This record gives sequence, structure tokens and C-alpha cells, in this order.
Amino acid sequence: MKLLIPVTDKLLIAVIALMIACGGSGTPTDESEYDSNTDLAVLTLAETAISPDFVATTLDYTATVPYTTAAVTVTATASGSNATLDINGENSPHVVSLTEGDNLIVITVTAEDGTEKSYNLTVNRTPGSTENRLSGLSLSTGILNPSFSQDLNEYNVLNSNSVTSVSVTATLVSASSSLKINEVPSSSGIPSSGITTSVGKNVITASVTAENGSINNYIINIYRAGLPIINGSISSNEYGIHTDKYNSGVCPASLVWYMSWDNTNLYVAVSTADVNQAALIYIDKNPSANTGASAGFTYDGSSFSPLPFKADFVAYFKNGYREYRTYNSSWSAATPAFGSYLDNGSNVREVLIPWTLLGGRPDSFSFFVYVVSSGGFVTGQYPTGNPSGSIGTSAVYKRYCFVSDTNKTTETEGFPFHNQIVLP
Repeated sequence: MKLLIPVTDKLLIAVIALMIACGGSGTPTDESEYDSNTDLAVLTLAETAISPDFVATTLDYTATVPYTTAAVTVTATASGSNATLDINGENSPHVVSLTEGDNLIVITVTAEDGTEKSYNLTVNRTPGSTENRLSGLSLSTGILNPSFSQDLNEYNVLNSNSVTSVSVTATLVSASSSLKINEVPSSSGIPSSGITTSVGKNVITASVTAENGSINNYIINIYRAGLPIINGSISSNEYGIHTDKYNSGVCPASLVWYMSWDNTNLYVAVSTADVNQAALIYIDKNPSANTGASAGFTYDGSSFSPLPFKADFVAYFKNGYREYRTYNSSWSAATPAFGSYLDNGSNVREVLIPWTLLGGRPDSFSFFVYVVSSGGFVTGQYPTGNPSGSIGTSAVYKRYCFVSDTNKTTETEGFPFHNQIVLP
């Protein structure tokens, strides 16, 4: 008997046979059936615009950021619904750290069918400013030596013992740089907090860091004088600056005078002079008043007529004896054993003269000094242009030192031997 199969059944059998031939899954194996879209739909930087404007068919872009931008945030979105992407191997959005110059960021899109395409974004981080100089540098008390210059990095300052702290004002050339005073962050053009100074050398550093990280240091060496100790010895920190025409006056044969003061006392010292010979100082405590003695008092066969200024005070001091006299219409009687005195028994002596002996510390004063033997032979005169030798009792001195402001103990007006007046 012959089996008859309807046509519709034959068609069904043919479809089943085809499915078996294809593996029985019913799913197409041709990869052309997968999405091949590798385009980006979005590419942006949070910090700045990219160039050119984003278009899916353009693969290369650039952007520029200032040096202060150390990282950028990249956001990208793929067009294909089943596509994936990475930004330098990371997911979107991604923060990318930047170095100075060009930074390449690669955005890779992988389509559903495995096809890849890369977009390149080059971000240029502009070079940081190299400006790390100061346009100004000063102290609350003290004068820079040499005078400030942007390209000079080390300075010396000479301060009296009474200056126990200073503040520093440093001004930056560039607002992009930063400032530290002794490692403490500071503001440009604003005085720092007070910096304590001790007797001797004190180092203050103003450090300027440029935008690119380069550092420039300005060094200030502050030398604070020690308060003189009357002990017959002159240390390196006593009296201030041991330089001619500052706190010392250098005479021929290496004889040196020293002078300093505070609110209470005037300190005077002499080195390399026989302590058995007398040292003398004449003082005009009020140079603008034009009152006082026009002729000196005779000591050890020496005196002056006229004096180079109107004197109010004279002190005489040597080993074993000291006295002073004041002038009020005439020279007063001697007052011995004033203040304090000590020598080393040979060639160094120190004397303390209380300002009360002159009626208080003057705002300004004039003076000259000299050493005289018992036989009237003068040496160690300062200013050095005045006569020496056997000058007699009518010598004419035309040179003297003038301190214009006793408050300015760090400026030329306050250095006792700096300003020398020469009469015609």
C-alpha cells in the first residue's frame, strides 16, 4: 500500500530538515547580523571645549588647558546600543591626570560585532610660568645691604641689640608664584609675623616657588649686636658693626674706637691704646641749640680753642681714674667714678656713660674722641683728619662725628662714626 503525504506536511518536513542542517538552534550564524556601529555620540571635556566641534566621523581632536589644570574629566557615549567603550582603558567618565605639554587620550569604541574604532584627543597643558622672583623685599627694622635687586639673592642687615624681632615684607613679581617666609606661607606685599632675632647671626629665607615648581631663595642675614658688657674685652657681637664708619672708628696704628647705646647708657670702648693714657670724648647733646662750651677743658696738657661744636659734656677715663664735666656757662667741677669702667690692664678699655649725666638720651648728638699721654701727646684722634701729636692747649679741631637720630640704630644716620662733619 502506498503512503500518501499531504503537501503541507511535506513543507513542514523540509523546514525541519533545514533547521537540523543549520545546527538545530534556529539562530543565524552570519556575523553580518550583528551591529557594527563604532561611532561615538558624545565626546566632551568638563574643563574646556574640544576642537574641532565633535562630529562622529572626525577621529582627532585637541584641547588646551592652563598649567593650573592638573587633570581633565573625559565623558564619551557610544552610538551603538550594544557597543562598549573605554577611555585610556577605563570607563566613562574618566579623570585623566595631565603632565606639562601634550597628553594623548584614546577613546576606543567596540561595536557589537567586535569591530573597533579609536578617537584621539590630545590635551595640551600649557607650561607653567618660570617667574620666581621678588619685586620688593624689606624689613620692619633694618636696611638691606646691598640694596634690594630682583636678581640678588643674599643680603646683610645690621641691627642694634634692642631690635629683638623683625617682620619681612616680600612682594612677588608674578601672581602665579607663591611665597614662604622661613617655610611659613606668606602673602605678597603683606608683612610677615614677627620673627625673633637673637644676638649674633640670624638667617631669614624668603622662598619663591614659580608656577612650574622652580624655587628661588632670597637670604637675609640679620646681625643683631650684643649689648656691651663692661669687662675690658670686646667680643664680636658687642657694639654692633666692627667696620670703620659704622659702630667703630679705625685710627692709624690699628687703634680702634667702638660706640653703641641703648635707652639708658652710652657705651664707648678703645682698643690698641695704652690704658694708662687717658681717653677723652667731647659731646654736644643738642646740636641744633648752639649752646655749650666753645673751648675745651685742659687735660694732660691738651685742649681746644675753639672746639668744632658747642660742647655740653666731656669724659676722661683711663686705668685707675675717670671723671666727667658738664658745661653751664663754664665747665663744672669734676665728678669722678661715673658709670662703670674696666680695662684688661694693657690695651683695651670700656666705659659706660649713663645718659642721665647728659639729662637723658638725646635725639641727636655730635662728638669727637682722642687719646692723650700724660705729656700731652695726642694719638687715636677720630675723625682721623684732626691733628695729633703735641697739640697744646689751643688746638683747632675742625672735624667731628654727627649722629642725626639715635633711634635709627640700623641706618647711616644712627651709626656713630658714619657721618663726619668738616668745618671750613
